[in-house]
Amino acid sequence: EAWPLRITLFSGLQGAQELMSEATARAEQSKAKPEKPVAAKAAGRPKGRPKKSEAQAAPEPEQPASSTPTLRLAYASGCQAMHGPQVQRLEGGQLSGLKDACADVLQRSRAAFGVGPSGSSPGRGPTSKEDDAIAVPDQVELHHVEQALLGITWPQCTSRRNVRPAGQASIDAFMLGLIKPYFQGLMCSRRTRMLPKLTKLCARLARTQENIAFTSVQLNKDYNARLHIDKNNHGPSWIIGLGDYKGGKLWVYDERNGDCELEVDEYMTGYRHLYGRRVKGRLLDIRHQWVRFNGNLPHKAMPFKGTRISIVYFTRKGWLDMDAATRSKLEGLDFPIPSKEFEAEGTGADRLDGSAVLVSGARFAGGAGEPSPEDSEDEVDENEEMHFEGSTEPRNLGWAERVREALGVSWEDAKPHLGVVGFRAGLGPGSALALQELLPIDDTRVLCVAEDKAEHGDREGRLAISRIQVARHCVKAESGFGALEDFVKGSGFCEVSHASGTDMPGKELEHVFVGAVNAGPISAHLFAHRGSDDVRWARHLRAVRKHLEDRRPPLVLFGIEDWEDVHPK
Repeated sequence: EAWPLRITLFSGLQGAQELMSEATARAEQSKAKPEKPVAAKAAGRPKGRPKKSEAQAAPEPEQPASSTPTLRLAYASGCQAMHGPQVQRLEGGQLSGLKDACADVLQRSRAAFGVGPSGSSPGRGPTSKEDDAIAVPDQVELHHVEQALLGITWPQCTSRRNVRPAGQASIDAFMLGLIKPYFQGLMCSRRTRMLPKLTKLCARLARTQENIAFTSVQLNKDYNARLHIDKNNHGPSWIIGLGDYKGGKLWVYDERNGDCELEVDEYMTGYRHLYGRRVKGRLLDIRHQWVRFNGNLPHKAMPFKGTRISIVYFTRKGWLDMDAATRSKLEGLDFPIPSKEFEAEGTGADRLDGSAVLVSGARFAGGAGEPSPEDSEDEVDENEEMHFEGSTEPRNLGWAERVREALGVSWEDAKPHLGVVGFRAGLGPGSALALQELLPIDDTRVLCVAEDKAEHGDREGRLAISRIQVARHCVKAESGFGALEDFVKGSGFCEVSHASGTDMPGKELEHVFVGAVNAGPISAHLFAHRGSDDVRWARHLRAVRKHLEDRRPPLVLFGIEDWEDVHPK
């Protein structure tokens, strides 16, 4: 009540309706804009400046708006609008009034959570001014790139959980070249557009290698990438290490030729059977040396001391679908885009030579050094704007720990795991995954997501399939059914693996069920037909009931999307 701001939250179907109605209103408003009036010439007056008495009066100063600004937040599951927020502009003095009223609270919050004042937080990433200062010679050598990368401000990335070391809130990493953000097509990354000189410098460095082709460049600084696979890669990757550091090498899984054993402490897609086992791999020195390796195999960066930068060159899966403008942009930045024949290189460990190869030493002006590690890429969140100063473990990330302490439960010996199934939940499984912040759950799996593509016809059916694909990317769903009957029987065509006869993972693995139905049509039909069960909307409720009766999950998060309409206050 102390803040002059009203927040309205719309959820589920209401959110989608709100966003659509606002978009329609904006479109109609833009069409209805009146034309600018044409000023009539004053009769009988000569040309020139008007008399002072005839000059237009100065406009009245804009008065502060008296109404309270309203921030509208809408959750539209699986919808592009969720990732495309509209700018809301405040009127008159609303903004200054809001800032004044919140100044003390914002200052206390920044101090409590370790966030610097706006514009001063470190790690926001390289600026255009820093890029302008970079020289791009025709013949690029390692010291040119190293000097440039040590002279820029590195962005703090808080996503990329598959590589971020445990207990570390952020990593210094960013992507150049081709990316594919959620809900959008292939495009050049934001850093590519902001940093053309740095991008061209990195691309020219790689072109010193024979037969190299790539669409994307991942840059990493001063962190040990966890054991992971690069699921978005097509074909081989090339890596090279820069900086003054000792120790640390690239470890790549290789059961046949490996001579260094590691215990697998990560669940990885396609390699879950390795969890808890000791497996063989090869250690490869990448410092000032090019190494060609298969990023689809498990790999990690070994410990090191000093300042280490790794650059990974790879081809983004689906690169042939990029539009002409994107291709032209990358080629203009000296990217050697792979041809269609490169498709034969494959995307998985079964299609690539599993061994890593030392391609060559690299000429470096200034000093030798010791071995180095690697680090690789998964898509970086392009809109990452969370930046902290001071400790790498910001205080605002400790809320779950404080809750666990308040619960008085000892988690040291516990090895909890969580299996989630979602039905018509959009990104709903994400709410269940939030439990892993509350509980020390390392093994969290979204076993299955299901939608009903026949719910509204062809267009909405395609949206239903899109929601499954979103869940596959966002919460790593292992399987997904688009047909209601497949969800009911627990077997059918999987929209994630695109395979028929896929079974839902066993019921003993399901711990949380997240589901949603609309109650309005059911209620209306029951009133009209006295309990007849042939209404098509009721089949969702029957499907959920059948699933819960068969599998008996311990926890159910069940949503009635139109509850406010059916049961108004």
